[in-house]
Amino acid sequence: MLIPVQYYLIGIGWYGLFSIFIPVYGFLLLPALSVLAQDTEHFLMRIAKMQWGMMVAIYCISYAPALMMLNIPAYAGRMPCCCFICCWSCR
Repeated sequence: MLIPVQYYLIGIGWYGLFSIFIPVYGFLLLPALSVLAQDTEHFLMRIAKMQWGMMVAIYCISYAPALMMLNIPAYAGRMPCCCFICCWSCR
């Protein structure tokens, strides 16, 4: 659910909220939902693992379309190729 929200924020050009949405709101929502579900066994360890996973798997991946929206004159028309190469080399 977080990746579509991130892509929507990029699409409407709201870069301020895009850059803080997951680190602020996602990291607050995840522990709150866990506490409301009364799932507090090994709370800190589990939440820390989920937040690092969310940061790597969702937050970092959601920057790929943001990179494609940049206007770099020297790379006009080659941005999708550059983004693919960047993402492929990081895996």
